[in-house]
Amino acid sequence: AIYMTRIQDEWDSKQGESACIDTSAFKIGAEEMRLCKPDAILMHPLPRRDEIATEVDRDPRAMYWRQMRNGMWMRAALIASTFDCATRIDEFYRENL
Repeated sequence: AIYMTRIQDEWDSKQGESACIDTSAFKIGAEEMRLCKPDAILMHPLPRRDEIATEVDRDPRAMYWRQMRNGMWMRAALIASTFDCATRIDEFYRENL
């Protein structure tokens, strides 16, 4: 598993220290994905910038879109649990699907 992140430059001071750092060695494109094993997965918390080339989106090992979708459902489940309505939601879907 490869877990890629972006530089969190929104936390920089006004001088923008992150802008001075060369991050070109920390990018993943089609060539880097060709070097990965067939069962490797690439994850990213999103939003991304240029650390992952858009051509990688079509690679079946790129799991960040699925990761984002699963995160949405996890947050929905946590909200339902917090407000103690998970059982009612489950019953509604069992009756209506």
